[in-house]
Amino acid sequence: MDFIVAFMLLSGFFVAWNTGANDAANCIGVPVGANILRFRNAVILMAVFVVAGALLQGHRVMDTMGSGILITNSSAFELYHGVPPSEQAAAELDYWFPTGQVSDLATAVALLAAGVSVFLATKFGLPLSTSQSIVAAVAGAGVAIVGFQPELFRVSILVRIVGSWIISPFLTMATAYFLYMGLLRLTKQVRQSLQWEQVLVYLVIASSGYFAFSMGSNAFGAGLGPMVAKFPEMRTVIAIASGITLAFGAFIFGRRVTQAVGSGITTLDYPGALAAQMAAGIGLQVFARFGVPVSSSQAIVGAVVGVGLVKGIGMVNVRQLKRIFASWFLTPLFAGVLAAVLYWTLSAFV
Repeated sequence: MDFIVAFMLLSGFFVAWNTGANDAANCIGVPVGANILRFRNAVILMAVFVVAGALLQGHRVMDTMGSGILITNSSAFELYHGVPPSEQAAAELDYWFPTGQVSDLATAVALLAAGVSVFLATKFGLPLSTSQSIVAAVAGAGVAIVGFQPELFRVSILVRIVGSWIISPFLTMATAYFLYMGLLRLTKQVRQSLQWEQVLVYLVIASSGYFAFSMGSNAFGAGLGPMVAKFPEMRTVIAIASGITLAFGAFIFGRRVTQAVGSGITTLDYPGALAAQMAAGIGLQVFARFGVPVSSSQAIVGAVVGVGLVKGIGMVNVRQLKRIFASWFLTPLFAGVLAAVLYWTLSAFV
């Protein structure tokens, strides 16, 4: 194994570590914030279901992130545009991508830039999806390689991905709002039943596992995509190793973001926790079916806001939301710029 491949794998596991420290809070912040699960137990539950989601349903998002953004050979150019590239464009593709794929250095740089950006967001206790940072970092590395040449990017896919980042939180917000309304009505009808409260506890735990599974099929799959594209025969090994790394990242650094999601936006009761988890999981599953990597952070934050709106806008911590919204814009931008700078710098020595 040469140095660049080792660098790429280490960068990939660094992303998984930071996914545990940041994105894991999206799965466990709600049940931990609602005092349903202890932090340690929630992390174990999350890690198991995230890996299962990545292995069973993550292939579409992995494929998108592994080869779906940048056009790297003449065949891909003709397939996407419907016409073969010009002689100059074909020569440029052969020069930039002699193997017909993104170089290991570019992949490693993109993963490292994404990992650094998520690490910084975690230091400030802000929930940020790894998929956002990876998409931005891959695009930034692509710009560093080919420059600003739109015809060498699958622009329609990028537009669809970015558009989903806008749609996803509103979709989960609306879903959670109506789910919570329905659960509140049901709870009022059976409020005298102690068994109903216990049922709610089990349902919240189950919905946490479902959301973790959905995150594995979408956001976590996005983080694995570049590595799986390089070693497709090691998909299972990479997913399991990344899942273990994710769990350690959550144990060691995940508490602050968990608190920000679970109790920093609005106070959650059992029906609210259940509605938020289910709405976020459904949102991630919908986009995973189309191979579109979306933000698990945006999904759960939108869902938690939807629950808060049922109680009234005054129950939503607007100041916290402003910090989160700012991080959604600034951190991916930072990841893209960092990936470009790192590639320009390191390619001069490799």
